[in-house]
Amino acid sequence: MKSLTLHKLPAPLAERLEREARGRGKSLNKTAQELLQFALGMDGEKPKDPMDDYRDLFGKWTQEQYDEFTRNIADMRQIDPEDWE
Repeated sequence: MKSLTLHKLPAPLAERLEREARGRGKSLNKTAQELLQFALGMDGEKPKDPMDDYRDLFGKWTQEQYDEFTRNIADMRQIDPEDWE
């Protein structure tokens, strides 16, 4: 196995990597390996998406639902010049 040393990491990147490692309960080394594997499309663990904590609070519209909503608000998108006098 090869070893890799990274030099001069920008502070925000180093801090983010440390937070990610703490959040996963893993070492910096293991976290960096997993993130690199995932970024390169290998078998690494998918990084935790912060939005996962909120997924149960919102959904995703189908194209049909979006089209219906757009039709329903079409008149609200019209500018009435009299309103600006």
